[in-house]
Amino acid sequence: MSNGHIRIPRSLLRNPLWISLKPSHKEIFLVVLDHAVYYETPFDDFGQILILQPGEFCIPLRKLLDLCSPDFSKNEIERGIKKLILCQFLRQEVRHRKSILIISHLDTYNLIIKKDETDIETNLRQTRDKLETQSNKQRKQECFKEQQQAIDVPVVVVFSDEKEEFIKSIAGISKTNIKLCLKYSIEEVKIALEATLEGKVDNFNKKFNTALKEKWVPNKPKKSIEESNQDKLSKRQVFKSKADQLYKENFHLLSEYKSFKVYDDRIVMEPQKGAFHTVDLSQEGIDILEYFIQTNLREK
Repeated sequence: MSNGHIRIPRSLLRNPLWISLKPSHKEIFLVVLDHAVYYETPFDDFGQILILQPGEFCIPLRKLLDLCSPDFSKNEIERGIKKLILCQFLRQEVRHRKSILIISHLDTYNLIIKKDETDIETNLRQTRDKLETQSNKQRKQECFKEQQQAIDVPVVVVFSDEKEEFIKSIAGISKTNIKLCLKYSIEEVKIALEATLEGKVDNFNKKFNTALKEKWVPNKPKKSIEESNQDKLSKRQVFKSKADQLYKENFHLLSEYKSFKVYDDRIVMEPQKGAFHTVDLSQEGIDILEYFIQTNLREK
C-alpha cells in the first residue's frame, strides 16, 4: 500500500473476466492487493527466512479468512483463489510451510513495481528495451562473423528455425530434451542422436540426454570425484569465511542471540526466544542473512 491507498488499472476493471467475477472473489483479490508488499521484504517462517518479492503476500488461508468479510467461509476463500488463478489474476506458490499469493495481472503488477510510471512510459520503456536487446544481439552476431573471417574460418550460419524443425522431427523426444538441444549446434545434436540410436530404443530420452550432456560436448572434460570434492570443500571454506566476517562486522547487533553457528551446510542463529533462524551455507544464504540483519536488526 502506498500513501494510504492502492492503485487499480482500468484494464482490470474493464476486463470481461473481472466483470463476471462474484463480488466475494473480487474482495479476495483486493485484500491480497492491499496487503501485498511493494519492496523486497524478509519473512520469518518458523526460523526459515523467506524474501518476499514485490506483489507477493504470505498468509495461511485461515488468517486470510479473518481479513475478509465476516460472512465468508474457508471453502469460499479456497474457491475464490482457484477462480482468480484460473483467470490469471493471481498465482499461488508454496515455499517452506507457507502459501504465497502473487499478483499476476500484468498492469496491476506494473503499478506495484513501478509506482511512479504511467502506462505510456511503461510501453515506451518496454519498446526501448526490446530494441536494445535486438541491437545487442545483432552486434554480437556481426562481431562473431568478423572474428571468424579474421582467422580465415568459414562462417557457418545455422538458422534456429532449421534446427528446431530438425529437433522436433525426432520421434518420441521429450520437451526437456527439446530445450536442451537448443543449447547445442545441429551437428552435435545429430551426433548424439546417431550414438543413441545405435543401441536399444528403450529409455531413449534418458540415453539421448546423457549423450548430449556428457559424451558429445566438445572441450568439456569430466571432473574426477576427487576434483569435485575439492571444489566443494574450497567453496565451503569461502562461504564459512564470509559468514565469520559477517558475524564480526555485526557482532554488536547479533549479541542478543544465544549463538551464531556455522556448519558444513547451513548457518544457524539461536534467538533468546522463539524458533531458530536457518539459512543455507551458500552465497544466496549469506545474502539473505545480511539483508535480514540490515532490515531488522539495524533498524532497532
